[in-house]
Amino acid sequence: MKKGVIRVLLTVLIGLGIALWAAAARGFHPGLPLPLLCRYGSDGCFVTAVILCGIGTLTLISSTGFFDIFSYGMGTLWAHISSIWKGYEHIRFYDYKAMRAEKRGKSLRFVLAVGLFYLAVSVLLLILYYSIT
Repeated sequence: MKKGVIRVLLTVLIGLGIALWAAAARGFHPGLPLPLLCRYGSDGCFVTAVILCGIGTLTLISSTGFFDIFSYGMGTLWAHISSIWKGYEHIRFYDYKAMRAEKRGKSLRFVLAVGLFYLAVSVLLLILYYSIT
């Protein structure tokens, strides 16, 4: 199998584990009637969707270099504090941004896609729940 397919399947399995854990925390177990199974399944899938969409969105934003200014600022602050004990050589932000752009990897868009998939499943289970009850 391709490396990308394995990463997506692994993310789906981790998401399924989170969904089952969250649904079990709400009271999910196999002996419940169908409306409650849909309700707790929707809750579990929604928790998974929020986590995966959050991680996917942050990695997507991070891959654009949006957070570089924050890491540069913290590094400069730390360098100024520690320059008391050793010599300090200041690097310009443009050079820092170019250095970070060379090291920056690709975004994890598949995590966002899997999160949106779990959001769709959550909405479908919620619609099913309200149509049954």
